[in-house]
Amino acid sequence: MVTMFTMVTVFTMVTMFTMVTMFTMVTMFTMVTMFTMVTVVTMFTMFTMFTMFTMFTMFTMFTMFTMFTMFTMVTMVTMVTTVTMCSHVILCRVHTRPSSLCRS
Repeated sequence: MVTMFTMVTVFTMVTMFTMVTMFTMVTMFTMVTMFTMVTVVTMFTMFTMFTMFTMFTMFTMFTMFTMFTMFTMVTMVTMVTTVTMCSHVILCRVHTRPSSLCRS
């Protein structure tokens, strides 16, 4: 009886120890898995935010550059037109005989 009791007790203790060990391993595995998933999600979220910010910045810079280029082109066209008209008027006033260009 004592031997059987001892064997049952040892078996129960070993079984409980095994279950506790397995539970601890499963818990640690779950925690590591969750931590890994959270880390991956966080890194992916940061990467996505950084990518969106970079794209937005590049788009803004490109838009500003385009607007500046268009403004420069319009300004240059306006200046060239103005200078051409002024020089035409000045040349026509200076000429004693009106040429065919000055009849406008």
